[in-house]
Amino acid sequence: PVVDYHVHLKGGLTLEQVKENSLKLGINYGLAPNCGLRFPVTDDTSLAAYMDTVKGQPIFRGMQAEGREWVTLFSPGAVAMFDYVFTDAMTFTDYKGRRNRIWLPDEVWVDDKQQFMDQLVGKIEELKHLANNKDINIADEVSKLESKADKMMRSTYANLSPWQKVLIARHPDRPRFLQYVEAVFTDFVPLAGDRLFSDDQSIVGGLASLNGQSVMVIGQEKGNDTESRVRHNFGMPKPEGYRKAQRLMDIANNFKLPVITFIDTPGAYPGIEAEERGQAEAIAKSIEKCLTIEVPLISIVIGEGSSGGAIAIATANSVLMLEHSIYAVISPEGCASILWRSSAKAAEAAEAQKITAQDLLALGIIDAIVPEPVGGAQRFPDQVMDSVKSHIVTALNELMRNSGQQLKQMRREKFLKMGQRGLG
Repeated sequence: PVVDYHVHLKGGLTLEQVKENSLKLGINYGLAPNCGLRFPVTDDTSLAAYMDTVKGQPIFRGMQAEGREWVTLFSPGAVAMFDYVFTDAMTFTDYKGRRNRIWLPDEVWVDDKQQFMDQLVGKIEELKHLANNKDINIADEVSKLESKADKMMRSTYANLSPWQKVLIARHPDRPRFLQYVEAVFTDFVPLAGDRLFSDDQSIVGGLASLNGQSVMVIGQEKGNDTESRVRHNFGMPKPEGYRKAQRLMDIANNFKLPVITFIDTPGAYPGIEAEERGQAEAIAKSIEKCLTIEVPLISIVIGEGSSGGAIAIATANSVLMLEHSIYAVISPEGCASILWRSSAKAAEAAEAQKITAQDLLALGIIDAIVPEPVGGAQRFPDQVMDSVKSHIVTALNELMRNSGQQLKQMRREKFLKMGQRGLG
């Protein structure tokens, strides 16, 4: 059998790096376009255009045939242009016209190389068996596979370790802050700059409407491709970002607008220039601002919330967390480097830190957990965003019953009580 090991050119990975690594590891490399319905290459014409772009390159050509329709979208002559075709028929259109996938594990964890090879050999044997069985009913097999995949997924996600939750919280396809802004709010008007130094794009904020209620929305944005990640500094705010957040909270306080913040950061930016401009002071002042405003303040952790960079805009009346997000004073790698002098102990650190939503709810650090679909928020983002909106609306309706002074006092008492629950 031929083993196909393929990587996606995402997250800054370049073709040149893939070629270099392939040669270093002794793996034959090639380019394989996604060919199928709603993919970059959809017919013979777009396939010919793709072939023109790779002319002269020292590669073999593989066709990644997506879904079940590819056999009708491409002529036999077009398919013959490739050295080989690989497909798993994952994507298909159901009877309602919706696109679905049979197998949906976004992350696979293996303990060692031997376990990985055992799984690989087992899968090859399954495929050989299916290919040799002429009487097999494919429809029945697909149904069985769907059921098996769903059971495996539910079993895996019901028993995630803290470190596995860290990996899910950092998943590159996990919905980002600006996606929540678009899905949860309407009439969003961004407000830029701290009026002191510059506009830090790692923190984005502005006015918006939530079910007809005007609100101030502030969040940490990581970006979803190389260009946007660089522009948003990978979600690591500088002092001017926190000072912008303070300015927007002042505006909200002056006009009696609720503040809703979204947390998704590996931590505040640790660069020299950030320290020179007063990073610690900016974070401290931002926490102080959260504690002093007299309007409802709701925070939701949508990915990873690490260090003072997260709590700077999360010292709220109501703190929510997505089911597979994490929230901690330091990243597991940073904790391991301090305690064991090695980041290799990150999984052990994650276990000891109590960074999951379930642990933090038991400790009274957060107020509610927003459920995620099996497989994480990246599988069904629309479903997650609807749930986030519902939880925000519920929390806001409860907080709106209190006066400004009451909200301020409630916030203060909430954080003074932390550390008194769940540690016995």
